[in-house]
Amino acid sequence: MGVFALLSGVAQVVAEPMIQTLPSLPPPPVVVIAKDTLLTLQLDRALASDLSKPGERFPISLSEPLLRDGAVILPAGLTGEGEVIHAAKAGWGGKPGELIINARFLTCGGQRVPIGKLRFFAPGENRVGQAFAASMVLTPAMFFISGGNAALPLGAKMQARVTADVTLPTQGCRTTEPNGGVNQ
Repeated sequence: MGVFALLSGVAQVVAEPMIQTLPSLPPPPVVVIAKDTLLTLQLDRALASDLSKPGERFPISLSEPLLRDGAVILPAGLTGEGEVIHAAKAGWGGKPGELIINARFLTCGGQRVPIGKLRFFAPGENRVGQAFAASMVLTPAMFFISGGNAALPLGAKMQARVTADVTLPTQGCRTTEPNGGVNQ
């Protein structure tokens, strides 16, 4: 009976799965970008008040890296999106065109960094004075003087703020460049 009890105990030990507890790994290091952090952006497509429409999305990119203690937190070149808030063509009587845009986000390794507080207003050339002067000489002339359209050229620089605290891994943003390279 002693042999049977011994074999029974071995069978029981073999039947029980061996559970091994691994030590818990520390969480990966992260960096927090605080709300209201100021970023410098650039337009990656020209915009104009006579061509743009409210709600239209357009490409933007980070033109200067975000640094903390000499380390790059957000590299220059990160891409994102802005939105046309208001666009109005130049009008008769010297009324200038209007263009109001806002930044929406930058993409950092698949994660969106929300940005905004960029109410970029680019007025067109105001020619109301010229229209008024023309109307003093010839009244109908003021209706034929048009204001200038607002335009923002490709590469125009602007600033925006991060709109909420964002937590990112410390290894930074990894984005694939169009040429197949990796930007860190």
